[in-house]
Amino acid sequence: MRSIAKSKGYKKYVDFIESDEFNSEQGKFDHLVDRKLIAMALKPNILIESKIVGPLLVKEGIESTVKIWLDCSIETRVYRKLFSKGLISEGESLDKKSILYIETRNDLMIRYSNDKNRYQKIYGISYSEPELYYDIILKTDNQTPSQTFNLLLKKIEDGGYLKKHQSNK
Repeated sequence: MRSIAKSKGYKKYVDFIESDEFNSEQGKFDHLVDRKLIAMALKPNILIESKIVGPLLVKEGIESTVKIWLDCSIETRVYRKLFSKGLISEGESLDKKSILYIETRNDLMIRYSNDKNRYQKIYGISYSEPELYYDIILKTDNQTPSQTFNLLLKKIEDGGYLKKHQSNK
């Protein structure tokens, strides 16, 4: 969806999803992206990063090795977004009253709300209940990317997901 927004000249994803253009053809854009996700999910040995792929696979009855939902607080999401854009340095504290923090937080909250409402409207998906669609749900607030990765590997191994998938073939 971000690539569609960029191709249409939007600098910010949130501006695209709030636009009249998006809202008038909302289902069209979503279904286009979702068809691509489903086609990718049918290929072997693939990793798909998408907020909607878990529910889509469940609704379509498509098997996958494991569906993972990574979650964190809005504060952590703001920090990670600003860090990834190079706007703050690692470990830097954030003034929650700063314009940068407030704008980033608002953008993330608008996106969450829009996604939640859109997925409910188009697919009947309860976006705020990932346990309905995902095998592993992990809160990542207090973990580094390496810690998250290692914990996921352990949960995948301990949960027998790879063995289950191999026995289904």
